[in-house]
Amino acid sequence: MLDHDTSEPCNPQPAGLDLDQVLCLPCQGIDVVHVPHCRDSARDEGTPTSIVTRLSLVVHTITLSVVSFARRVSSLVSSSLPIIIDRLLPYMYLPILLGLPKFYASSASVLIELADEAYEETYSHWVDAVYSDRHSTMSPQLSSPPAHVEELHLACNNFIDDRIGEWRVLTAAAGMLIATLPAIFQIQDALPRSLAFFAICRAVTGLIFGSLFSLYFRKRSFTRTGHFAIVWAKEMHVRRHAPWVILSIPAASTLWAVLFYLVAMFTFLWRTGAADPSISSFPVIQMSVPLATVVRFLLTGAMVVDIGSAISISMGMARFGRARKSGSPLR
Repeated sequence: MLDHDTSEPCNPQPAGLDLDQVLCLPCQGIDVVHVPHCRDSARDEGTPTSIVTRLSLVVHTITLSVVSFARRVSSLVSSSLPIIIDRLLPYMYLPILLGLPKFYASSASVLIELADEAYEETYSHWVDAVYSDRHSTMSPQLSSPPAHVEELHLACNNFIDDRIGEWRVLTAAAGMLIATLPAIFQIQDALPRSLAFFAICRAVTGLIFGSLFSLYFRKRSFTRTGHFAIVWAKEMHVRRHAPWVILSIPAASTLWAVLFYLVAMFTFLWRTGAADPSISSFPVIQMSVPLATVVRFLLTGAMVVDIGSAISISMGMARFGRARKSGSPLR
């Protein structure tokens, strides 16, 4: 009789099978309980350590998926946000500026065409030659500008002369509004008084910017050169309405002041101005504290934006002037 070796398992691992095939023995109809390796694996699957490990793997996979999705969304937003802002901004500031940037852009269409033609054909080469001669000799003889530059210079002067005439009229109108609006502040009705505050705020803005632009675009200023027209043309190609938004600030502010003034005047006329206040069907409005706070914030915010715009425009004009003096007007 042959002695049976009890050290060997009753059902050893089938020959020719690797570990993956052994793990799939249940799929082949072999009970994993009779296979030692599978029996140990089956025993470990139900332990708390195995469950925690699987849960940690699931949580880690979900975390990686969320992080990857967030990165893709962030990349998409960062690439498309400038385009979205560039498309949406005109729909925001054009109504506020009463569509005046488009009016100025259409008025300067011929000027922009001349600026593009002058720069593409002859202006850049002429500027390089002029400034190279300036640095090579102590007293250079500047060459005469090309015909395109002369034509551009004339068109630029005509356009600025028209704008200065408008700014003078707007400045006078804003000054008249500022002189007459304080009388409305004596009215005890909060509605026309608040409208008068908005009107005088816009009138002050129109007066400041109208005077500021008249000084910047005065006679014998660098803003009347063909160089400045080309710089503004290039700026328009980068930011479509940026130059015309700047030019439209005095007109838009003064027009808003006139609108607020008219609304305040007719509000007073139709509510309390044509009848005895004691028998009027429209009682005097007393503004609540929260509403008064909102009005104060709106007026203060508008003035802060106007001051910031004035500082930004002044810095931009100074930058254009420094670029012209340094010999690198378009670089």
